[in-house]
Amino acid sequence: MAVLAARVIVSGQLDQFIKSHQHNARQRNKLVNRYLRDYTCHGDETGIFRWLELPGTISGSAFETLAMEKGVRVYGAERFTVGNNLPSRAVRMSVCAPETLTELEQALLILKNLLDQL
Repeated sequence: MAVLAARVIVSGQLDQFIKSHQHNARQRNKLVNRYLRDYTCHGDETGIFRWLELPGTISGSAFETLAMEKGVRVYGAERFTVGNNLPSRAVRMSVCAPETLTELEQALLILKNLLDQL
């Protein structure tokens, strides 16, 4: 793996890979911003994860269950809490996990509809 990584770096392909990844992440995050514009989503435009703050009193784990029932995987903030801290009412979304932009859009529409019902 080290030899392969060295070859990619020396060949200049690493820069192209990084630029391609950043472009893809920007496209995906623009979709998140469009579909969930009425909600607070934290994260960078080139990030692969976004944190969605949940409205009302629903917990991250409860929203995780609702989303999964509709076929969308998100992770409640409770999964990331350490110690005795109270978790935020939020879920983590992986914007780069769906294979296509269309698949991401479908998931975002499902999440938006769930959020609008809360």
